[in-house]
Amino acid sequence: MRRGVCFDLDGTLLLPHGDWSGWVSDTATALGVAAPSRHRFRGALERAISVDAAVTLASACRDALVAGGFGAPATLADVAREACLAYGRGVRAHPVAEPLLERLAAADVPTAVVTNGPFDMQTEALRASGLAPLVRATIVSGAPDVAVRKPHARVFWRAVTALHARPEDALMVGDDLAADIRGAHRFGLATCWIAGEHADDPSGVPLGTWVVSDLAGAALHVEAFLDG
Repeated sequence: MRRGVCFDLDGTLLLPHGDWSGWVSDTATALGVAAPSRHRFRGALERAISVDAAVTLASACRDALVAGGFGAPATLADVAREACLAYGRGVRAHPVAEPLLERLAAADVPTAVVTNGPFDMQTEALRASGLAPLVRATIVSGAPDVAVRKPHARVFWRAVTALHARPEDALMVGDDLAADIRGAHRFGLATCWIAGEHADDPSGVPLGTWVVSDLAGAALHVEAFLDG
């Protein structure tokens, strides 16, 4: 059976967001949250986008406003729509991501992005990065037909189903040891952990996992997995 590859998005295919704090502050301002309360709004928003449920940025903003005791403006949907676009303008693909995905697409290797977060926000980030046309499937935790976050098994089931692959014929590449690597390993996928500065620390890493410092190192193991 043909093998496929799953990639995490944030911190794996994408570099860390250029200005998360500034983006949250701008979003809070557009929603009418006063400057002294923006730290409280940020905490509420970060909790709201991290739930095991179908989530959009608009629903997360509404939940954050309610949790913080703020009023939700009538323009909330429009603010959230513009905030998604603004978030996308702040993302940058890892320099290795596009050439790696292009090689896999040229070889007809099925690939999927498997990411946690609000459905609209994550799909916009992928679109804005320019990588969307290079992947076969996108699995977002906040999508209505997913509605759970990694490391839940449903996320990885959706991914291998989209790839038309058995778990043992798929590789998960990601930077989050708990969500990406342990979750995928429990479901039966091969795993490659982008560990950054922790690449020399094997504690808690599932047996058989490749450990690398960055996406360039992961690319070598992707090729080895596909040739195996």
